[in-house]
Amino acid sequence: MKPPKRLRKPKGIAGKSPNKKKKTQGTLPELAGVTDKETVPFQVDIGSISVASGSDQPNLAPVDQTPGQHMAYVMAGNDQHQVPRQPTTGMFNNTGLSDCNRGYAQGLNLEIVHESVTPMYTSSVFDSVGAHIPVKIKEKIWAGEYIDLNILLKSAKDLATDSQLNGDLSVKGGLLTITPQRQSTITNLHVWTSAFIIFMDIVLEKWPNKGQEFLKYMFNVRLASSRGYGSGWAIYDEQYRLRKARCPQSSWAELDMELWVMYVSTPPRFAHSDTNSFGGHKGSQYVQNTKPEQVQRPTAACKGYNFGRCALETTLLGPAKRGKDYELYSLGYSPICVNEVEESLKFYPYKVIANELIHGLRFGFKLQYSGSRLPVNANNSKSVTIHADLVREKINKEITLGRMAGPFDHPPLPTLRISPIFLAEKKNGDYRLIHNLSYPLHNSVNDFIDEKYCSVQYSGIDDAVRLVQNIGIAGKLSKSDVKSAFRLLRVSPSDFDQLGFIFDGKYYFDRCLPQGASISCSLFEKFSTALHWVTELTSGNSNILHYLDDFLFGGEANSPTCQETLETFKKICSDWGVPLAEDKTVQPTEILTFLGIEFDTLKMEMRLPGEKLTNLKQTLQLFLHSKKVTLRQLQSLIGLLNFACQVIAPGRAFCRRLIDATCNIRKPHHRGLSASTVLTYMSGISYQHKIQDLTDSTKSFLVGKTLEGLKRSNPKKPDLRVPISIDLLRKLIRSLQHVCFSSYESVMFASAFSLSFFALLRVGEIAAESKTDLGAHVIQISDVSVVKFDHKEELRLCIRSSKTDQLHSSLTLIISEQIDKSLCPIHLLKQFLQIRYPSSGSNLYIHFDGSSLTRYQFSSILQKSLSFSEINGHFRAHSFRIGGATEAKRLGVDDETLKKWGRWTSDAYTKYIRVKTIWLIGSSIVYWANKEASSRPGGLHLGLQNTGAHMIWIGQRGMKWGDLNTVFEQRLLNRPLPSFLVIQLGSNDLGISTSEKLFSDIECDLLRLHALYPALKIIWSDILMRRYWHNANCGQAIERARKRVNLRVKNLVLSIGGCAIRHSNIRAKESNLFRYDGTHLSKIGNDIYLNNLQGALEQFMRSGGPAVFPQ
Repeated sequence: MKPPKRLRKPKGIAGKSPNKKKKTQGTLPELAGVTDKETVPFQVDIGSISVASGSDQPNLAPVDQTPGQHMAYVMAGNDQHQVPRQPTTGMFNNTGLSDCNRGYAQGLNLEIVHESVTPMYTSSVFDSVGAHIPVKIKEKIWAGEYIDLNILLKSAKDLATDSQLNGDLSVKGGLLTITPQRQSTITNLHVWTSAFIIFMDIVLEKWPNKGQEFLKYMFNVRLASSRGYGSGWAIYDEQYRLRKARCPQSSWAELDMELWVMYVSTPPRFAHSDTNSFGGHKGSQYVQNTKPEQVQRPTAACKGYNFGRCALETTLLGPAKRGKDYELYSLGYSPICVNEVEESLKFYPYKVIANELIHGLRFGFKLQYSGSRLPVNANNSKSVTIHADLVREKINKEITLGRMAGPFDHPPLPTLRISPIFLAEKKNGDYRLIHNLSYPLHNSVNDFIDEKYCSVQYSGIDDAVRLVQNIGIAGKLSKSDVKSAFRLLRVSPSDFDQLGFIFDGKYYFDRCLPQGASISCSLFEKFSTALHWVTELTSGNSNILHYLDDFLFGGEANSPTCQETLETFKKICSDWGVPLAEDKTVQPTEILTFLGIEFDTLKMEMRLPGEKLTNLKQTLQLFLHSKKVTLRQLQSLIGLLNFACQVIAPGRAFCRRLIDATCNIRKPHHRGLSASTVLTYMSGISYQHKIQDLTDSTKSFLVGKTLEGLKRSNPKKPDLRVPISIDLLRKLIRSLQHVCFSSYESVMFASAFSLSFFALLRVGEIAAESKTDLGAHVIQISDVSVVKFDHKEELRLCIRSSKTDQLHSSLTLIISEQIDKSLCPIHLLKQFLQIRYPSSGSNLYIHFDGSSLTRYQFSSILQKSLSFSEINGHFRAHSFRIGGATEAKRLGVDDETLKKWGRWTSDAYTKYIRVKTIWLIGSSIVYWANKEASSRPGGLHLGLQNTGAHMIWIGQRGMKWGDLNTVFEQRLLNRPLPSFLVIQLGSNDLGISTSEKLFSDIECDLLRLHALYPALKIIWSDILMRRYWHNANCGQAIERARKRVNLRVKNLVLSIGGCAIRHSNIRAKESNLFRYDGTHLSKIGNDIYLNNLQGALEQFMRSGGPAVFPQ
């Protein structure tokens, strides 16, 4: 067959000189760079064929074949040399070449080699959905490479014969190549879901703990399909996976807001694209017109124009219909012109900060929030209720300016966190709306923003004094103030969900930096510093100072420098789009108030303004005539006096007494005290009565009954301090080399941490109050000795006195050597003693300069180590003692020995034992979840071991409710009573027993357990949905019975002080959550089930009372 003209065999290969000029382009000699009477041999691989070309027609020469291998051929020239090639699995007839390319191959005398095909294996229903995918493709997925999802939808036969080699044979650069055919993007959501499930199954083979991430990503794509335009969701998925291949460490659960806005929220007609998806030439931002004199309307919006980098007229962009999520995820309004700022900062010396500013101004600043993104509710302060009309006016103003979104009847974002708002009164009597992102304590938005992003260094009064000294006597001063400072900086849409609040029953969220975010000051300070630098560079005047949004300018007397600098600043702000508060702008003068201090260049002095001086005198008179004041009032007065001391320096000596008076007051009020604290105060009062020979009124009947009522109405608060475990101790010691500033410090703290844990030391026994204080109970260098006993080293630690040993009876602890040298107290102490500062008669742990280790330093390094290890929890210095006692009890140390080790004289030691045993009893759901938990990062204890919890799995396949009592009593013979009992039973009883009969049995057994073991907290885990119910004629009837039983048992458990776990996210309609039998959970389903268990147990252990998860 004669090959087509475009692939016709070149004459140069047939031995004739290709000197005749061809009209057609792309002949083999020309593409290979062959000139007159020249032949350039070349060789390429096509599957298992090696092609070598010379001046004559090639011949096929067989290569030696070994058993089990295919026959490979080499094309040789006149010299008939053979080039051995390693055969591969694919043959030439399986490369997927088109008919015309086959004809071309025959024209080159290439023999088509046929091989016998092994029958294809038919997948079983017991195989995983990705079992048919070849290992080579799986390895690409595991390596994080981008892969076309179309490939995963091919059958096992197509994958075996295709091997992704379909394409056209072409010549490029003198080489024969196979160009793969471009597969079209999947635009059907159901087809995409099928392909992605296979992709997810392959990834989960390697990383089974990523199931939740993929479910979230699938949810996001399906959400994009339902809310977006056309096939924008498919482009989003394609681009997202391309970015994921470049940055594999990112989470699949994170939403890419840039891609979402580009392809989901924006209509295709106006969405920017670098491909042909929505029209236009590839790589172009808009369609070029072939006629230069005629302006053509673009079919895609130019992204460069939106950022001020394109010269196109604005009329080229037509009105776009906004998507459903456009308002939710669009940036807030800011008047700042990013293009001008970028141009001004071209030579900014701090390039990293400049890039951060430009990116933030363009796409929004991130809050650097690192906590969990879960919906949280909070109530506003009383000031919002009192001044509701004022709050409503301020919110409406912000919405009009485009800096807030709302109102919404329902939470607009699934993870919207609600924080309270309140009003703060200004000096002029007006109010400022504050978004309190520091609420609640220890679990607020600000708590999860690292301090390194919030630290900032401001200019102060001393800097202003130096500026006045520089301009000299009668120098000129002027100032200006940026209007709505924080609100000029927009927040990234990815952090909108952390800025929600409620007012009048409606939902709102901020789009610009709020007053109340800990990172706001730091971000705006970077912006104002850049503005300061540009002003100084442009004006040539170095006498400029700024404090956040306040700018101070100076100039010499009889010189226009100050006025010119102010005008330059106003011009730059106008170019940048930064609004200024005209009422706060002061023209050049000799007397000016800056940061609350009045500067006078004529007299060269600084003083308090008359208004501040009058207010301070009135406050002092009020305090002098008051019999008592609150701690907050006294602290407010100290703040005013400290401010005045900046002008009146000798006054600091008098303020010292007031500051000392507040040091011993730990709390600003005494409301909500526990009964034990009140009893302690009463003991002090009783002692004072007795020592002064007065009648002790604390023993009266009324006082006793009042205290008894207080115990009932205000029960004792649980100790929130978390014990440090062995594993956590190991992590803390490893992190010290990263958080300590020297190797000496890291060795010292490693020894101190280890000894505190294994010797059950109080922080007052290991560290002093101050660097120069020896401490009454602090261990000294003479109190420790390392001796050998029975070929093993022992540490003998003498406790001369302690909190419970005020008479110095002393006690010697013997600590044995640990197998793990990284946390062995003997090994670490010997390391420290080798480098310790040679000082006798001092505390054991001292710094390199001989000063003592203090409590503050001990606690500070502990918190830094926890932060570096990314460990959250209420850990304190006492956590070492609590953890040591808990570990000793877990290892079986008896109570008397434990009391002696910890120097306890009462039963207070029981409060330090935090071993919370959790039994999980159930049927096959628990059995398979146990196996899945062993491969998760948290292990069998679901990551709860850091809180002192210990999980025991009791899963028996086919277990019914009637087996509960027998299994529980048998386990109780060899183990102590658990703290929590989680029950996952009842599913095997549905269909066999009626719902009434099943609930009656459950009620009887649970009430019996509660009566026999009142300290046992019972947790009911809902009977899960099933896709198929065995022994059931009607699945819908069983489902109704399941719901009835779950509801009634939940109410019963809550009535006896227990808890309940709802599994509403495990639904029967989600087939990927179940195995092939429709009864047991798949890997993904088990992952969700374990996440529910972990979250519920964390909540129940923290709350202590009856609760339902999720709330």
